[in-house]
Amino acid sequence: MRWLIALATVIALSLAAALALRTFKPAQPEAVGPVSCPDATLRPTAVLPQTAAAPLQLVVEPSVVLIIDGAEPGSSLLEGEHTLLATSRGQKPAKWKLHVDAFNPVLLEVRASSGAVTVLMVGGRCASCAAAVTDLDLKYRPGTLGDLSGVAKALAEGDWLEAGHMMRGIAPSEREAPEPTRLLAVLYAFVGRPTLVREQLAALDDEALREALTRRDALEELKPVRQLQTATARWNATTERFQRVTDRFVAEAPQPLTVLTRKFGELSTGFGSAQEAKDAIGCEAALEAANAALGESILSLRAMRPADCAWQRRITEAF
Repeated sequence: MRWLIALATVIALSLAAALALRTFKPAQPEAVGPVSCPDATLRPTAVLPQTAAAPLQLVVEPSVVLIIDGAEPGSSLLEGEHTLLATSRGQKPAKWKLHVDAFNPVLLEVRASSGAVTVLMVGGRCASCAAAVTDLDLKYRPGTLGDLSGVAKALAEGDWLEAGHMMRGIAPSEREAPEPTRLLAVLYAFVGRPTLVREQLAALDDEALREALTRRDALEELKPVRQLQTATARWNATTERFQRVTDRFVAEAPQPLTVLTRKFGELSTGFGSAQEAKDAIGCEAALEAANAALGESILSLRAMRPADCAWQRRITEAF
């Protein structure tokens, strides 16, 4: 009897083992996503950025502290986006992103009024604001809720849509005072209406602002002179970048770099002609085209081995 029980036990264990083998599924390796290289999204920055910095004119009310990119602003800003913060005790602070173009002078007039700090800009644009795709409708609408405090607080954060809505609640006769006139100029600046900005500023009797605007306009007239003065240095720096890229990758990517070399030769001839003719626009066009062609070639190189981080680092090092 005992041997029958033992046999039954062995058979049961054997069946259990067989069942376990059929139902057992070995652990599968976790799926590995595509490799993301930190350098893969890097693009070439402008060469010699300080030579093309935008001159900065400031008119800041004494009670206001203006900070750009975490520090007190100097006499110029590099091309691109900058974080602007302007504060005053008891007032809503102004905070938005300012974009400046190379060489283009910028005027910032900063003031605390109507419960908020607002910044009037001339020569720059708001990079964090909604895009203005339609005409701005500021026609007075009786019964619409709106006052100067609402306008100023909306403009402090670059919300020109809300500021426009608030302005529609202010009667035309009440918009002629200095404060609403200036806020209208701020509003028009946010939506990219420079002619209307100037019309509002012309109605203001503000000597400090007028003098700063005159200095800013004088610097704008000198923009072609600055461009020509720095064109050769910027072209040489661009050429050096082109040579680094071609020298390091022509053996591995002959086709895109042959195309780039041919294009660069044509642009070099055009740049030389524009420089000889003292044609600032022609020089800038050649520089822009050269950097665009170089950027396209770098994108092509990155796309060849997107998951090869060593390859991506080599490309970045060639900038």
